[in-house]
Amino acid sequence: DRAVESGLLTTARDELQLCVDVQQVYQSSANSFARLLVGTSGSLCMMNNSRQLVEVVSTWGTSAVEEFHTPESCCGLRSGQPRWRQPGLSEIHCTHFGGSIPERYLCMPIVANGNTLGLLYIECVSEALVQSVNLHMDGVRQLVQLTGMAVATLNLRTKLENQSIRD
Repeated sequence: DRAVESGLLTTARDELQLCVDVQQVYQSSANSFARLLVGTSGSLCMMNNSRQLVEVVSTWGTSAVEEFHTPESCCGLRSGQPRWRQPGLSEIHCTHFGGSIPERYLCMPIVANGNTLGLLYIECVSEALVQSVNLHMDGVRQLVQLTGMAVATLNLRTKLENQSIRD
C-alpha cells in the first residue's frame, strides 16, 4: 500500500513539474487526489487575488462544494489547520455548501511560503472512507504541499514576467 502511494506521489510530482499554468496544476492535483483517495469526492478551492473570495477551481467525484464565498465560511481556513467534520467529533459545519450538507468531510488549507493559497475539501460518504483517508493522510499532506508549491511557483513566474515586461 505504501509503495503504491509513494509511486502515485512521485507521478503527481512529475506531472506538476510539467504544468505551465495554474489551471493545469489544479486539474492534475484533482486527478492525483482522486487516485490517492479512491471513493471520495472533493474540490480544490483557491483564494482570488484580493483574498476576499475562495473559488472552486477543480473537483473530483460528486463534491458538495460547487461555489465558495468568503474565506470565513470554512472552519479549516479560519483555524489554519486541517479540520474533520464528523458526527460525534465536531458538530459545527462549514457554510460553504450550495446544497445538502454532508456528514463527513475534511477541510485542509493549502499553504506555500507562509501564505494560505486555498483549501482542499474531501468528502467521505461513510466512516470506512474516513478511515481510508486517515490511513493516507501523509500522502494527502505531501500532495497538498506539492500543489501549493506548484501554484506559488507559477504565480511567482507570472508576476516576474509581468514585471520584466513593464520594466
